[in-house]
Amino acid sequence: ISLCPGEPQQVSVTAEPFVTYQWSNGDFGPTALIEDFNDVILIAVSADGCTEQATLMVNEGIELDLGPDQSICNGESLILDPGSGVAVTWQDGSVQQTFFVNQPGLYSATVEDGCGDGIDEIEILDGLEPTISLQNEFEICLGVSSSLSIISQPNVGYEWSNGDTSSSLTNVEA
Repeated sequence: ISLCPGEPQQVSVTAEPFVTYQWSNGDFGPTALIEDFNDVILIAVSADGCTEQATLMVNEGIELDLGPDQSICNGESLILDPGSGVAVTWQDGSVQQTFFVNQPGLYSATVEDGCGDGIDEIEILDGLEPTISLQNEFEICLGVSSSLSIISQPNVGYEWSNGDTSSSLTNVEA
């Protein structure tokens, strides 16, 4: 069965010649109230003492996740995949598991199941091409050390030729 969050479901069995029923959730009798997403085991006993066991698999509704908003730079692309394992309806009406993105915008995915619509959105932002300029050109004399720095930009990483990833270098020697 599929169980929607916050909506318990009652299940019943009618099986002859069983006379007693015990459910793994603690219920007794041919009816049980399923309230969580754990599979439920039913043990039924007949009048002559024979037992039969069955497992009721409980599934929760499909949950979509397109991940956090992201940026793409000019010429880059990415593939959105909500990971639901089922066909998804995208904002443009197409129905497929994945969606190819090569420009900024708001993208959404919808899937219908027994619990209603599952919807998620992601905003793909225009990644700004970083501009790098050293403060001024200068010469470093042999035996003298100096510092170099870049004017920091938000959400931009740096890597100097020596592997340092800060926005400035100190003790630079010729």
